Formats: sequence, C-alpha cells, structure tokens
Amino acid sequence: ALKNAGIANQRITQTVSLLGLMVALKIFWAPALTFLGRTRRLILISQVAMTMLLVVLAFVISPICFSITAIIFCLILLSLCSAAHDFLIDGYYVSSLGSEQRARHSGLLSFASKLGQVLAGPGLIGFAGYLLTENQSVNTAWSIAIGLTALATLLIVLLMYLGFKNESPETHTLSSPREKLSEISSSLSSLLRDSRTPVILGLIFFY
Repeated sequence: ALKNAGIANQRITQTVSLLGLMVALKIFWAPALTFLGRTRRLILISQVAMTMLLVVLAFVISPICFSITAIIFCLILLSLCSAAHDFLIDGYYVSSLGSEQRARHSGLLSFASKLGQVLAGPGLIGFAGYLLTENQSVNTAWSIAIGLTALATLLIVLLMYLGFKNESPETHTLSSPREKLSEISSSLSSLLRDSRTPVILGLIFFY
C-alpha cells in the first residue's frame, strides 16, 4: 500500500521498522496508561482515536490532499493507539472474567483476532485491488478502502459502548500517582529479573 502510494522503499522500511518497534516495546510503556483513568473509558477513547485517524488517513492518501508526511504520521499514531488498545483489552479480558470463563471463551477470542487480521490485511488489500480493476486510481482506491474501514470501526465502537453500558459499574481503586508508579516500577523490575524475559521478548519480536 505504501509502495502504491508513491513512497520510496527506504522510507517504507524505516517507517515499518519504527511501527514494529513501538508495538514490540509496549510492555514497557503501556502500563503508564493506568495513570489516565478507568479501563473501559480508555478502551473507548483508543477506539475513537483510531477511527478518527483512519478518517484522516483516508483523506491524506486521497488525490485531493495527498501527503506522504501526513500518511506516515497517521500510521505512527495508529500503531501507538492500536498497541495501547491491545494492552487495555487484554487487561480487561483477564480482570473481568474468571479462569473458567477465559478458558471457555479463548477459542472465540482467537477466532475474532484471526478474523480481524484477515479482514484488515488480505481483505482490505483485496478490496482496494478490486477498486483498481474498476478504473480507480491507486490513491482513490486506498482512500475508499480505508474510509470504509473507518466506518466499520465506528460501528464497533458503538457496539462496545452499548456493551459496556449493560455491564455492572466498573470498580476503581483510588491509588495515588506515586502508588501507581511504585506498582509499575515493581512490576517492570520483577520482569527484568525474571529469567524468562529474554524468551518472552524474543517471542514478541518474532511474532
């Protein structure tokens, strides 16, 4: 997609490497999200942010307002929001369900994750390719495909909002910033001392 948009190979390589590095290192910066508020609210905020960024990306990749710098900037912010959302969702999933419930729903979670990867990867590329066969320009095809992705994301945000409204009120422990920072520092220190950490980091980088 970046190549079709006219971005040089060197810049594509640099951008993709930076995006992958930010996501891989989320275990070190994502815990800071706990300073910002309740998990459900942060999940919805990250989803709304990703929706808005997709709308902006669809606009800046179009022939009307094409900008390579804006495209790369949007992709960087999308990667950060996506990584934060992934961290928040995982934490919410673990904290809101018991071990038996997690085991019962693990198959559904895996299916949903793989389905999302297919739709956002081959599905999006295939749809953009179809638009190209309909005599659309490369930029227009990708702009339409990403715009429809933004609409689908907005629908998911609305469903998540309704789902959260039907759940019981979220409990929130009132910890001071110093206490939260101490907890995060203790967790990171424990992680760095754990002999399995290099293996975990290796799995993350090669995932």
